[in-house]
Amino acid sequence: MRNSPQFTNELTAHVPNNRLLTKLCRDLVPLVVVGVLLSACANSALITPIAADQHPVTKHLENSKPILFSKINVKLKKGEHIGALQTGMFCLAKENLTWKGGKFMLDTEDFTEAFHAQVTQSGYKVATDANALFGDASTSKPEILIAANIRALKANICYDSSFLSSSNTSRGEAYVKVEWHAYSKLDKSVVYSSTTEGTGSIQRSFVGGDAMSVVEAFSQAAQQMLSDEKFQTVIAVAGKSVKNIETKAGEALTLNPDPNKKIGNNPADWSNAVATILNGSGHGSGFLISESHMLTNKHVVNALDTVQVKFTNGIQLSGKVIRADIDRDVALIKLDASFPKYFHISKTLPTIGQDVYAIGSPINEIYSASISKGVISGMREKDGQSLIQSDVNIRPGNSGGPLVDNDGNLVGIAVSGLVIKNIPQGINFFIPIADALNTLNINDTSH
Repeated sequence: MRNSPQFTNELTAHVPNNRLLTKLCRDLVPLVVVGVLLSACANSALITPIAADQHPVTKHLENSKPILFSKINVKLKKGEHIGALQTGMFCLAKENLTWKGGKFMLDTEDFTEAFHAQVTQSGYKVATDANALFGDASTSKPEILIAANIRALKANICYDSSFLSSSNTSRGEAYVKVEWHAYSKLDKSVVYSSTTEGTGSIQRSFVGGDAMSVVEAFSQAAQQMLSDEKFQTVIAVAGKSVKNIETKAGEALTLNPDPNKKIGNNPADWSNAVATILNGSGHGSGFLISESHMLTNKHVVNALDTVQVKFTNGIQLSGKVIRADIDRDVALIKLDASFPKYFHISKTLPTIGQDVYAIGSPINEIYSASISKGVISGMREKDGQSLIQSDVNIRPGNSGGPLVDNDGNLVGIAVSGLVIKNIPQGINFFIPIADALNTLNINDTSH
């Protein structure tokens, strides 16, 4: 039996704590009087229909990755006002609807079917068909798993019956804001995240009409997500890791650093210009190269458009990934904020034996802006690309963090380390900063 969402399970009706209003709302008084009094008893949610996406899916990818909808969570505050319970021919508000479940995972086929229907209409592959008698070998193994978090929900539910009737037929209107995450089984990480909105309206009453208004809103939010070109890039080629999908840099970006904002040899200033980058499945590190630009690794941001950037002083904000290159494993993040200090970019490579410092968030984000010291061990080349080798101590989570010299000048970006039988060998590698800038087509005018 289908487990449709029932508002009576997770939404609780609440009448304001006023004995007179409560009594009047329950009395069978003339319709005009009831209409006036009910407006004081409950507040309907204002739901404005969202227009259909003006940029529908245009890519019908025959060789796209099979997609499977995994789960849906509702993440609302307990007691949050959702909308109103309405009754009668004119759907007059009777009682407030508030969310009583806190965080709650919906286990229902309705949302899964709605999502898979949108996937099919968009020309993509659904990994499984619940209605098929026999499995299709070509779509039996999902490569992309989709999870959805409902972050905002509004609903006005109307029962056609009078207050005293027990009829279950209903109609309604709903709004949802959905946070999407796509997990790649090949990459073993979240490779895409976005947030979309949708509205739904059920005009004809039937049993379950209340729940279906939410499903319809969810379906529109899914269509908005599927039309995102970034998502289309993620699922473009079956059997291919998302990390191997190249992202091109744009036109030349020129940085004009202010000498007065240069970070010097004070380690406290270094820490203030380094942040933890949260990508939904883990974290890495990043650092400021201008008032509002930050560098990190491509494998830290994966295929995400936006990431969360958290500084040691507690500031956390969203950062937009505006440039990235998979082969060189570098990415540029734009922050909607201005910072007073940032790293000066060295114009020369470090020398062997020179002291250097790595800064980042090893192992766990609670160790953010940790500083370790080492020396330059050598200059290496791998797959035609230059790398700086150092014995400076780095661990998972340091990826994307800066390597600086004694004066605080930026010389490299942490990217990898040699590990044998889970034991770090003190042989770690960094991308030369000049290579990173050239790859991303960034010009630095500092001297």
